Amino acid sequence: MVVHSTTKYINGHSDVVGGALITSDPALAERLKFLQNAIGAVPSPMDCYLVLRGIKTLPLRMRQHVAAATDLAGRLEGARVCAACTIRAASHAQHELSLRQMSGGAGSSR
Repeated sequence: MVVHSTTKYINGHSDVVGGALITSDPALAERLKFLQNAIGAVPSPMDCYLVLRGIKTLPLRMRQHVAAATDLAGRLEGARVCAACTIRAASHAQHELSLRQMSGGAGSSR
């Protein structure tokens, strides 16, 4: 199961409170569907519209996020900081692996 926050990360505007559970397991999906219906955890049409609006800018925000993180990691390494805690820093132990597995980094994996 994958859990996404639609509050900030996907929506990008902090004007919705919500989340999404995604699964490929049909039995788990049915159980979640039942619980969602029984508990009433259903977003309003306006909340759905606001999340959809945010999804439209998600690729642009992720590209900027990766560019800023990569730039900052380079600046920190250049300033001789003992370690830059991002996989986008060339000095990170798994940097090469990240280049093989992701087109960007952080939340923008392909």
